[in-house]
Amino acid sequence: MKIGIDATSLYRKITGIESYTLNLIKALLEYDCENEYVIFLRKQVHPEFLIDKKRVSFRICPVVNQVFCEQIWLPYVIAQEKLNLVHFPAFPPSPLICKPLVFTIHDAAMWRFPKKLSWKGRYYFLPLSNLAALKASRIITVSEFSKKEIGFFIKKSILNIQNCGESIDSIFNRRFKHETLVEIKKEKQLPDKFILSVNSLEPRKNIPNLLLAFRLLKECKPSFQHKLVLVGRKAWGKDSVFSEITRLKLDRDVIITGYIEPDSLPAVYQLADIFFYSSLYEGFGLPPLEAMASGVPVIASDIPALKEILGEAAFYVDAHSPENMAEALKNLLENKQLRSNMIQKGFEKSESYSWQRVTNRMISVYESIASQYNRFFLLQATINNLYFDEALKQIECLIKANEYNVIVTPNVDHLVRLEHDLDFKDVYDNAALVLADGIPILWAAKFLGTPLKEKISGSDLFPRLCQVAAQKGYKVFFLGGREGAADKAAKVLSSNYPGLQIVGIYAPSYGFEHNIAENEKIVCMIKLAKPDILFVGLGSPKQEKWIYKHKDQYQVPVSIGIGVSFEFVSGMVKRAPVWMQGVGLEWFWRLLMEPKRLWKRYLINDMKFFGLVLKQKLSRKIVKI
Repeated sequence: MKIGIDATSLYRKITGIESYTLNLIKALLEYDCENEYVIFLRKQVHPEFLIDKKRVSFRICPVVNQVFCEQIWLPYVIAQEKLNLVHFPAFPPSPLICKPLVFTIHDAAMWRFPKKLSWKGRYYFLPLSNLAALKASRIITVSEFSKKEIGFFIKKSILNIQNCGESIDSIFNRRFKHETLVEIKKEKQLPDKFILSVNSLEPRKNIPNLLLAFRLLKECKPSFQHKLVLVGRKAWGKDSVFSEITRLKLDRDVIITGYIEPDSLPAVYQLADIFFYSSLYEGFGLPPLEAMASGVPVIASDIPALKEILGEAAFYVDAHSPENMAEALKNLLENKQLRSNMIQKGFEKSESYSWQRVTNRMISVYESIASQYNRFFLLQATINNLYFDEALKQIECLIKANEYNVIVTPNVDHLVRLEHDLDFKDVYDNAALVLADGIPILWAAKFLGTPLKEKISGSDLFPRLCQVAAQKGYKVFFLGGREGAADKAAKVLSSNYPGLQIVGIYAPSYGFEHNIAENEKIVCMIKLAKPDILFVGLGSPKQEKWIYKHKDQYQVPVSIGIGVSFEFVSGMVKRAPVWMQGVGLEWFWRLLMEPKRLWKRYLINDMKFFGLVLKQKLSRKIVKI
């Protein structure tokens, strides 16, 4: 793929969204060895992109004006590039851009607190964001809290909003020598002991309450020598901060440094005794993680996003209660053991985030969008038009993305059922991949004027995925099949693909799906085994419905229904000869093998398929996506 990324925001000072943009691009260029990137910038190439990379090129806007760059120059140059998609990680795109769009929205603050926006936010950023959110092929965000908030405000399917996470710049893992710390402390005119807060001086950062809490602390403990250091750009609403400092008579105890460049900021963190993040609303919250990586104990507001991101590594307070905030500061300053424990937890928490994981998820999104523009609509299913190897690659991306994905392989019977089975259609509508299983599907696609590249059946996908799992170290779990079928299949596959990690095999009894205790047992079994791929052979549509109902409980990256594939691989059921598979007669072979069970399905129910396809042809309802 050829992917464009808008990095024009990097002309500004590096704060939250600029840091996200910078680190995302650096990670993509480092970890993605397959896709090609075109990076759009203002005035010059950012120095951190000046590396030897064959798959990256740069387009530079000679004009620094933001509106001109975003609304005129970008649409013009993007139209000249043959891009599969364009990602806007900071600011919303121009309505004139016609390529498939990915738009990162970091939080829903502009909708949640519209009255606190600056004039530029209200009349420029907000309207463009509304348009982009509706137009985007996928919205990216950075936390589950933001995902829910954005979905609530823009009324877009939650499936089109993806949490790819975020991480900190590796510079915050760097440890400065004592001499360097002393030099930076002198340069920035920092006190010997101080409490640090890093954020823009704007209303939602709740600085006035932090100032009042600091004043209460000083009154309670006059012996404390600590100052309060506020680092960050002076944004809209800064006047209320300065007036509050004057009102509380804290002019000598509060130091406002303004913006500090990224090279020096890690040292400022390391010089602090406590980091306080008093924000009232966040989508992620980078500064507390940066502080944790720098070895500083963190006090944070007890808001949903911060609790999600920081876990048990922060000391939480009610940001609306200066008294509670002051008490937390007092406890953490006096209790050395508590400080030590918080510092250790902070190191562990910051290390749990990585840009490589963000990159893997992002590439999965890019791949998914590219595949969306290579689909066609057949009856009630939207089918991915992929070669077998392309499908395997897509599945690997889904595994790395660490979401809970369902893959379905429609045959004629599935497509007929979808016409009347709404629960089954829910599974299909929310599947990550829909792969054509059966030559009749290929015939129908060709008849409708949108030929498919290749048949990809569940029975063929099963052994091929096991081969990939053995090569890449993925773990697999076998659920279902006749008694002994999955065990025999496991022996065959382990022999064929040495190193295959089969972490669980279970064949539930008939009717188990109605037994609550049995379902809870199976879910627990799978969750504890932690497979990367779950193969379910329960027959259709039972297997697909069971997967869709329980996937968020057992939490496996990829689940796929494979019908009687355990029996095929084990030899318990003989599969049709290859020549019959190739000419579309595999159904006839199965009918000969099990006539009592399958005659009605093949000879009566599935015959409706041909009439439905003809109806679609005549009504010209072929929808190309």
